[in-house]
Amino acid sequence: MQQEKQASSTFLATETETARLILLQEKVREVAHIRRHIELLKEEKLKLEQELCLKDSHIEELKQHVQMLMEKNNAKQEVILKLSEQVFNYDDSNNSRNPCRVTLKSQQEEIEHLKG
Repeated sequence: MQQEKQASSTFLATETETARLILLQEKVREVAHIRRHIELLKEEKLKLEQELCLKDSHIEELKQHVQMLMEKNNAKQEVILKLSEQVFNYDDSNNSRNPCRVTLKSQQEEIEHLKG
């Protein structure tokens, strides 16, 4: 508002039509510059919105991939546990004092502890 008053005062105080025309041309150039700047900002905003959309999509893909890897890891752990149980059962039937059995059993207990 203050700028408008100042511009109006300057315009009215200018004595010749040529000087007023020069003032008007300066204001027209300023307005054109501001409009170009606004258009550039709109384009940048659109570009940033598109980038955000792509990044959100990428994040969703990564989340799904992480979920799949976690499920795959859990399945592998279950297979390891089942195979370990088979080894323990085999060891029990062959030799209950087998040192390998104690090591495998402690590893199985550690895995169970980590899962829990």
